[in-house]
Amino acid sequence: MGVARRDPQLHTHLVIANRVQRTTDGAWVTLDSRTLYKAAVAASEHYNGLLFDALHRHLGTDTDIREPAATTHNPSPQLTGIQDTLIREFSRRSRLIDQETDRLVAEWATTHGTPATATTTIKLRQQATLSTRAPKPGTIAPLHQLSANWRARAAAQGFDPQLVLAATVRRSRTAPFRSSDFTAEWVDAVASLTRERVATKRATWNRWNLLAEAERVCAAIRCHTPEDRNALIDAVADAAEANPSPHRLPVQRPRGRAARPPPRQAERLRLPRVPPLHRRHDTRLRGGGPRSKERRRGPAIRANLAIEVLASYKHHGKFRLHDDQRPPLPKSC
Repeated sequence: MGVARRDPQLHTHLVIANRVQRTTDGAWVTLDSRTLYKAAVAASEHYNGLLFDALHRHLGTDTDIREPAATTHNPSPQLTGIQDTLIREFSRRSRLIDQETDRLVAEWATTHGTPATATTTIKLRQQATLSTRAPKPGTIAPLHQLSANWRARAAAQGFDPQLVLAATVRRSRTAPFRSSDFTAEWVDAVASLTRERVATKRATWNRWNLLAEAERVCAAIRCHTPEDRNALIDAVADAAEANPSPHRLPVQRPRGRAARPPPRQAERLRLPRVPPLHRRHDTRLRGGGPRSKERRRGPAIRANLAIEVLASYKHHGKFRLHDDQRPPLPKSC
């Protein structure tokens, strides 16, 4: 794909350290990656909520919820002021995946004589994502050249980049919410909606599914701090767990000592038990026994070293970042 046809891919990578320090005793433990995998969608939705909160807080942006172009997507929050036409212009990769997914779904229906299920459609979309992925470009284009091409593409669609920016930032006139602003009645109503939306998608679900859906339901709500958003989403999920769905029979649990299901039975319930994210410290990760100082001191890396490594990174051992894309090295940390 030529330089003029590349879409901007402004995004972030959220790195989660595999080793964390436990607050109860200060010991360094390892995350349970299986539970973390189950929480991936909820974490992604929560990250999006925090991102839009930060944009509202620092740039004065507003958010509106828009219907997806494809049936395989959920409604998504977008910045008010950025029109769908402009988003589509810079989403050619997504359109290519959607087209290939539609082809694979139609092929599946013809081959099997039945429409593809939601699970099958997701797998076919994953296949389409890989099969349509183009090889990396042979040269690294300067950021200023890419930016000039993107501005030209926007202008060709009838958009003035400066006017788009002016219509997007410093436009909000609403104050963000604090967790104390939400009444119990409001939380219960949102929890009911959250639970019903999950129930229409899944026969069984767990807390991670409720947290993800709660974020989607509250996607247009801007919170004052990350703590306020955490409290809001947790309150909605708690209320959704506490009240059974009116359209589904509540789980019948036996009386007496067996009232609390053991872990192996938890997967059969609509609200399985969520295990903790950490497991016991594995002394094989680093030398030393349980009393090793490593339990009290986690691995660390200097910020200037990390930036230096990033600045000298070579893609496939050949291509480095262009000079205007490389971060400046700090004088001190």
